Amino acid sequence: MLNKIGFQPWQPQIAPIIEQAVDGGAAAEAGLQSGDRIVAVEGETVERWGELVEMIQRYPNETVSLTLTRGDEQRQVTANLRARGEGDQQVGVLGVTPRVPEGLFEDMRHSVRYGPLAAIPKATEASWRAGALTVEVLASMVIGEASVKNLSGPINIAQYAGDSVSLGITPFLKFLAIVSISLGILNLLPVPVLDGGHLLYNTIEWVRGRPLSDAAQGIGQQIGLALLVMLMTLAFYNDLHRLFVTGG
Repeated sequence: MLNKIGFQPWQPQIAPIIEQAVDGGAAAEAGLQSGDRIVAVEGETVERWGELVEMIQRYPNETVSLTLTRGDEQRQVTANLRARGEGDQQVGVLGVTPRVPEGLFEDMRHSVRYGPLAAIPKATEASWRAGALTVEVLASMVIGEASVKNLSGPINIAQYAGDSVSLGITPFLKFLAIVSISLGILNLLPVPVLDGGHLLYNTIEWVRGRPLSDAAQGIGQQIGLALLVMLMTLAFYNDLHRLFVTGG
């Protein structure tokens, strides 16, 4: 698909050597260790890490036979794979990370720095794009073009924050900026109890020439509160579902 639009993705040739077996994962339970090289899955030869991933994904929640080398010794083990995704989208998960050769990605990194004055319009542009994307996703969920499973709550936000911190200060600050922009846009939605709801009331008052009655404002507040509770409940459900069901 990417080739059709003029992109040739870079695919590094990483050997199918395990760097780490995730605690509690299928690989750890099967006794796989750091340094093990997987040479076959269900008798099918594996030469690259990408091939290993593709083969493992074929067997969600199934038991597979793995051939590996540990030092000079070849071993045969079975692993009870986990699954990620739902329905027809499920893929098998072994629970391992690859051993990446040192310096493999160094030539692929490119840093761009701007001075204080040049950074202001760049930051404004980036913030505008992030805000526009948030609005687009929200609109897509409302009209059914995007799944409400995209919503995340405090649990996922905390997980992503931890992941971004582990990558360094710059990814963490970018994450904080995206969260702040998203929360700012949500706060401006025309829902009573939010700032956007107050702006809506002020607009109605300006059009009518007088404010809404206390009873109407009270009903609006109750509706807004109910909508927020429903939204937070859905976000918490998505978080817990990813955490305990899909393993995300």
